[in-house]
Amino acid sequence: MRFAEAATAFLPVSLVLFLLLLLGRVHLFPWVTHPTPLRGDWLTTWWAFPRDFLSLTALYLVTLAYVYYDLRPDVAPLKDRVTGWRRGLYAWIAGDYRGTPEELKKVERRLNVLAGLVVVLYGYLFSIIAFDLVMSLAPYWYSTIFGWYFFMGAFLTGLTATGLMMVFWRQKLGLHAIIRREQFHDMGKLVFGFTIFWTYLMFSQFLVQWYGNLRIETAYEFFRMAGAWRPVALAGGHGRRRRGGGRSALLCGRGSPCSRPFADPPPRYTPPPFITNRTCSSAVMSCSGSPGTAITSAKYPAFRPKV
Repeated sequence: MRFAEAATAFLPVSLVLFLLLLLGRVHLFPWVTHPTPLRGDWLTTWWAFPRDFLSLTALYLVTLAYVYYDLRPDVAPLKDRVTGWRRGLYAWIAGDYRGTPEELKKVERRLNVLAGLVVVLYGYLFSIIAFDLVMSLAPYWYSTIFGWYFFMGAFLTGLTATGLMMVFWRQKLGLHAIIRREQFHDMGKLVFGFTIFWTYLMFSQFLVQWYGNLRIETAYEFFRMAGAWRPVALAGGHGRRRRGGGRSALLCGRGSPCSRPFADPPPRYTPPPFITNRTCSSAVMSCSGSPGTAITSAKYPAFRPKV
């Protein structure tokens, strides 16, 4: 848990990096130079960026408050044993905490409230950031489940980073007696479980898009398996052509049993069969945060709806 809390030191840095997005907004976001009338004032420079900055600031303040109260019982006995700048920092965190049962219960009550608040704010505010800064890279593409996919992907990244820190600092600090096989097993189970859930979220979106078979929706997957992403698709065995593509070419590879339920050709437009996927979770390879994969209305006018 302390490794995860230590990562909060990066939060101020991330706010500074967010400001760099504001400076490079013209080069990253197509809606800055080509406004989208369907989004109205929601996607404008002086409404989207302040909204996202306030969202990040609110989430970070609640997170830091949680870490502050969680550290108090551990830091209080150590504030007189350190020197230099650490002594002042430890004294500020410990405050007048003396470790009495009443103070401990008070800290636990505050942690219970802050923990629930962090979870709610994280899911809600990171969904807004996903819609504003990632999904808006393709201004006319939308997905209501994309917020879930984004913040669960970020959560999974945090779990894996925590696991890597456990491996590194266990060896560096000699914590073999504290971080044992059981802790690694627990972390592995968490990473595996949330990887499956993250895959499920993306496939839930992908299956609906495949079934509807609309160009403005299926373009999200196609552009992440061609062009700049072509080498990545080939590395995963997703880039070879096959005859009789149709929708089954999006889902399963040649000879795969899972391709049989999807073998019938669609009644409407069939996307070009320039990808062959060997697993039903292939859509997870999309990295929608990359500016190079943006579908802009200027570059791809076929995806611009008539208004």
